[in-house]
Amino acid sequence: MACQGIVPERRNRRLAGGGRGAIRAIVAALAALLAPGVAIALASDFEHPASHDTSQQFTNANVQRLDKPNDPDYDNAEPGGNQPSKTNLYDERFDLFGFPSVLSPGAVYNDGPNSFGQGRCPAAPCYQIAGYNAAGAWKLARGRPDVVIAILDTGIKWDRAGLRTQVHLNTGELPFPEDAAGHTNPSAGHGGFDLNGDGAVNVDDFANDPRVPTHTGPGGKITGEDLIKTFGHCRIASHALGTCPAGGKFDNDHNGFPNDIAGWDFFDDDNDPLDQSSYFAAENHGSGRASDAAERGNDGDGSLGTCPHCQLMPIRIWDTFVSDGNTFGQGVLYATDNGASVIEGANGSLDHTPFMEHASEYAYQHNVVQTFSGDDLNTGNHNYPAAYGHAMLIQGTVPDNVGLGMDCSNGQPVCDFIHGQLPAFGSNIPPGTFFRGANTTQFGGKSSISMEGPTGSVNTGKASGAAALVVSAARDAGTSLRADETREILEQTAEDVTPGNTGGTGTPDPAQPGWDTHFGWGRVDMGRAASVAADRNLIPDQAAIDAPDWYAPLTSKTLHVVFHADARFTSTHRLHYKLEWAPGLAPMDGTWKTAKEGDATGPIASFGDINLDQVRSALASFTVPTDPGGPVFSPTSPNPFQQQFAVRLTVTDPTTGAHRIAGVDRRVFTALKDSDLRPGYPKPMGTGGEAQPRYA
Repeated sequence: MACQGIVPERRNRRLAGGGRGAIRAIVAALAALLAPGVAIALASDFEHPASHDTSQQFTNANVQRLDKPNDPDYDNAEPGGNQPSKTNLYDERFDLFGFPSVLSPGAVYNDGPNSFGQGRCPAAPCYQIAGYNAAGAWKLARGRPDVVIAILDTGIKWDRAGLRTQVHLNTGELPFPEDAAGHTNPSAGHGGFDLNGDGAVNVDDFANDPRVPTHTGPGGKITGEDLIKTFGHCRIASHALGTCPAGGKFDNDHNGFPNDIAGWDFFDDDNDPLDQSSYFAAENHGSGRASDAAERGNDGDGSLGTCPHCQLMPIRIWDTFVSDGNTFGQGVLYATDNGASVIEGANGSLDHTPFMEHASEYAYQHNVVQTFSGDDLNTGNHNYPAAYGHAMLIQGTVPDNVGLGMDCSNGQPVCDFIHGQLPAFGSNIPPGTFFRGANTTQFGGKSSISMEGPTGSVNTGKASGAAALVVSAARDAGTSLRADETREILEQTAEDVTPGNTGGTGTPDPAQPGWDTHFGWGRVDMGRAASVAADRNLIPDQAAIDAPDWYAPLTSKTLHVVFHADARFTSTHRLHYKLEWAPGLAPMDGTWKTAKEGDATGPIASFGDINLDQVRSALASFTVPTDPGGPVFSPTSPNPFQQQFAVRLTVTDPTTGAHRIAGVDRRVFTALKDSDLRPGYPKPMGTGGEAQPRYA
């Protein structure tokens, strides 16, 4: 109920007769309002949404259109949107929606769980959800400053308005912030560092610090680089400022990196990871991925990231997005040891090295989620570091009209083709589907999840924010997730991409119920993922295949699959596991063969044996499915996927009445059959055969 009209009449600054009784009545009324179980109607907004419904919405009038972020680019092409000045779908952030855009009336669900009669869609036609439902997730969680996303890339533009306050600060290399009078406040939050009381340690805590005279941010605001220029050569003891000699280097927090106030630059080996690139296509690449992940939201400016309250750790690992593997590995170790919860890497390494592989495993063992990109070449090759054991390889979906719905006012060459082929649509060709594979990603046996975005880089940035938001939602509920649990939540709550929903203009990418090579487990549903992360009764049991490596060539008669499983959130820790195999990269249900199955009390570390003669026999009669979105092989050349098969580990909760989501992990191996091989070959070398780039 609302508080209305509880104001005593005033006479000559004194209460009228019976004033004390009126006061008692007021106090009683307020006490009743504040009593347990009495709801008070308070103003709601993005930070305090009235609804906590995280689900996808199918009608124009829905809870996601209420209490939305005030960023002008969010929905400015929608009726009732923020500053609705645009008419083109690509002028707004439809990728963040968990509801249909009014600009896509031709994109409908024809099959699958969201088609009419199968799910929550109330009436046909069921218009396709435009994005990965970040809007739904934000009804429950918007991130936390203690959930840090490490961006391993070309660095950061310190003066970007949406990133300025998002940078994670290493308080071990900083003095206490001072107010304008030069005073610290030891009783301030976060050990005296949250001077402005906003609940986070960020650059604005130093905004009035008289020791930081130069502010280089937009509108004269302070940036992380301003702190580096001021304190990045100083000795700090017990958070008190000491000497600051020119060129000084002091490892005040003893982590091996002197004065690392806000990340590190491994390319130039210094403490200022400024975004700089030698390649035009990589310009601002790191800053772009940081914005995708955690651009500040609800600030009335620009857009926002998928985890707008999370913080960023900028780590410059190269001057392009194609880096030396060992340098990338150094960034992975730094991020892990300095508090990152998620590592983002929109990168293709020049080489595969044992050091980088061990760094990835180190991060996994410390429960750091790794979201890495494939290449941007629409290929099925093995891109490192995404091909390492427990890393997530991120895919992408786009509307089928990408490249056809652009503004043609400036005469782009493709517009001549558009007007020649589809003149009726002009510059706003409506999409026929939102489930077309993004051509600038890669496909294959390791695909994890799909975001909505045109490139592998963009989607990897968004995925890192999605993972961070899942971690945040769990922490809000008092749970710390393992890396496998975060991965499983994102994968097993994803919206499955099915064949009937991939039509539209051009050639659809192959899809099927369940996992497939172009979309992985499907397009992320951040709302559902956040709700699962917040409920210990739904969080999947841990399922993890540890060995052999992905795609390992196998010449023996038996495959020993090493795996582990756990049931942390059941009172008895009981679990049921099943290890299966089937020919091909994406076996359909009904084709899997059980290798090992049983009940156990977690945690367990075990292995299961698979008879490779049976696998080779199955592969001999197996035909690799046609892939119109894949490469064209010579008719005289062997298909490189012909000898590959998938292994799947599923862990479920056997408790009666349990609704826990299944934990699943999978890998692809190669049942090599080559009569010319010598005994014991091929031998794993643990590295690629590439020459070191610094020697080239």
